Amino acid sequence: MKKILIIMLGITMLFATSAFVACKVEDSGSHVHTGGIATCNEKAKCDECGEEYGEFNPENHTSTELVYVSNGNGTHKIVHKCCNAVTQTEEVCAGGEATCEEKAKCEKCGGEYGELGEHTGGTPTCNQKAVCSDCGKEYGDFDATNHASEEFIYTANNNGTHNKVHKCCNVVAVENEECSGGTATCQSKATCKDCGAEYGDLGAHNYTKVGKDAESHWKECSVCNTRDENSVTAHSATVWETTENGEIGKCECGETVTTIIESVPANEINLYTIANLGGNVYSIEETYSPVVTVNGVSLTINVSSGDENVAIYEDSKIKAVKAGKAIITVTYTLPSNRGEVTKTFEVNVNRPVITDETAVNYFSAIDGWHAYLTELFGENAITEAKQTYKGEEYALTYADGKLSGMFTESKTSTVCSLTLYTETYGYVLSNVTAYTKVINTAADLEDMRLTADRKTVKGYFIMNADLDYSKIDFNGDKQYTYYDNLYPYFNPSAKAPTDMLTEDVAKSDNTPNKAAGFVGVFDGNGHKIIGYRAGNSYGFFGTISGSGLSDLTVIKNVAFTDITAEAGSWTIGRVFAHYATCVSVENVYISFAKGIESWTKNFSLFGAKESVYFRFNKVVIEYPATSASAASAGETACVGFFSTVGTTAYYGRTAPDNQWHGQMRTVYQNLYIVAPKATNGRVHALNMSNQIIVYAANDFADFAEAAKVSLDGTTLNPVANDSGTIEVFHWKNAYRYDTLAAMAEANSKVGNWKISASGVVWEA
Repeated sequence: MKKILIIMLGITMLFATSAFVACKVEDSGSHVHTGGIATCNEKAKCDECGEEYGEFNPENHTSTELVYVSNGNGTHKIVHKCCNAVTQTEEVCAGGEATCEEKAKCEKCGGEYGELGEHTGGTPTCNQKAVCSDCGKEYGDFDATNHASEEFIYTANNNGTHNKVHKCCNVVAVENEECSGGTATCQSKATCKDCGAEYGDLGAHNYTKVGKDAESHWKECSVCNTRDENSVTAHSATVWETTENGEIGKCECGETVTTIIESVPANEINLYTIANLGGNVYSIEETYSPVVTVNGVSLTINVSSGDENVAIYEDSKIKAVKAGKAIITVTYTLPSNRGEVTKTFEVNVNRPVITDETAVNYFSAIDGWHAYLTELFGENAITEAKQTYKGEEYALTYADGKLSGMFTESKTSTVCSLTLYTETYGYVLSNVTAYTKVINTAADLEDMRLTADRKTVKGYFIMNADLDYSKIDFNGDKQYTYYDNLYPYFNPSAKAPTDMLTEDVAKSDNTPNKAAGFVGVFDGNGHKIIGYRAGNSYGFFGTISGSGLSDLTVIKNVAFTDITAEAGSWTIGRVFAHYATCVSVENVYISFAKGIESWTKNFSLFGAKESVYFRFNKVVIEYPATSASAASAGETACVGFFSTVGTTAYYGRTAPDNQWHGQMRTVYQNLYIVAPKATNGRVHALNMSNQIIVYAANDFADFAEAAKVSLDGTTLNPVANDSGTIEVFHWKNAYRYDTLAAMAEANSKVGNWKISASGVVWEA
């Protein structure tokens, strides 16, 4: 190798000397190339003209990069990349990895070399070689011990055995294995569950099937239908089923032996006592025909009523007798030891009830009857009754043509309903207006009358007709009045009578512990009481009271006209009551039939001596004349509102310690007095005592003087002198007029009373 390099170097130097010489030769007449360096793929370039000249220099390579070229025989040559000059002709290939499909590839030249690789992967079975994991081709041998499937097939040997063979490769696993499974019958042997071949002996009969005819039943072989003669049994009803129509008796084999059809209704029946009421039709009977058949033959059925006073059974009908409840019993006996059957149900016999919305006004609870009841019931006695008021029920009793036990309010009408029954029908009167007592005659007032045993009467009393005392025969007693005796009151200073209700005495604040006498409402309802005689009397009510300012007893909507009182020296004379407190007088007209010239002391509307609470509203009092003699300064009263009252306390004075006077509390609203002047010109005083005179507001205003004036001993109209000590006052809201005509000009209507010159008339 060293020799080769020395030879090549000598050749190079020779070429260089020739060029130089050539360039010099041309110098005498032409250009000689010089300079440049030749390479393996480029000649030298003249430094002066730039043209290539000379030869290539195979030893001077332009690149050091080598290229490997396969020789196709497991070797490759090495070549300079710049000029393809071979530096080495053969070099053994190396690197790469051979597979079963490809030889190894040289890591330098990339050419295949050597042999193919072996197959790898996969697992051989009894019927399949291993499959190469690279190329997917089978290789190697079968593995008789590795079966591809766990399934077996069975090959019958027809001797009660079979061979057990691997399904995958038909290799026998077990020889002469005994057959098993299957069930032998009376017609066939058992069939092996594996190989399907019959084996063994025939089986016995299977008597699990039932055979039957009209008379009996038996067991049959379910395979060959052979009858077991030992099992033949006659039919009998041992199983009973309940149906909508009755019962079915079945044999144990399912054959129907007995059919019972029951048509025996046992539902509640509602009947009525009468067939017609108020245009309505009601059922008083109902057809009832129970039927029971056994295999088409009817049984005997007994029907009876537990109370034939309420309902009876006859002619296949249940018939109402009277209101009530009866138990109907139905009995019959069933065959086949089924026993006796009893069924019961209720029959309700009702009384038809009509709701009547007719307004029943002025029902008197004390009387316990009304004309409309007679119209509805006639002679039929009421057997049951109740009142319904504000959701509460009150049981009523009926006896002697009267309903007792009704509840009524004492200060208002009682709008309620009544439910009334006879033996056969009833009415609900839904619009009844009841009162404690409805007054149509003077005799009706007896229920208000106080007695020694009835010192208090409570309730709402209403008039439904005028009362004319002038047409009543009082057995010759022209001075008849309701009360001529003292009745109990609640006056702590009273000393008599001995029968006073001590529990009714006033409390320390001058209010009663409880009301006494007449308590509630007396409602004239626009009617008149004519010709009442008030002389020598304790008044129309005797004693009247409420329980306090918030609970006043009321006198209202009534006219007392033509009140009479004969002349005389009476100790007491009262229009309404001798003892009274907590009373309201509302919408009332009062007139007198004769003058009062001869009337003396102690004649008044109320005899209220002590603690009194009153209210007057819409009241008209008409006096036909004014007494001159009775209006003297020394008299106690002149037809006033009250007899001796605690006037000193009332008018703001303090009574001496030795006098018991409760303060009088009275409210006056719309009070009108019609009283002419006396013949001596004196003005009518509304109340008088020996120290005080009270006038109407309009009369007092005419005096045009201070409230306090002095009077002489004979003239009651106030004069300005110092001869007397009488004090003069007036009531607000109280007015006096000489005549009705004069009053009508000022006010033609007071409450419901129409005022005119000709008289006073009620206008509802």
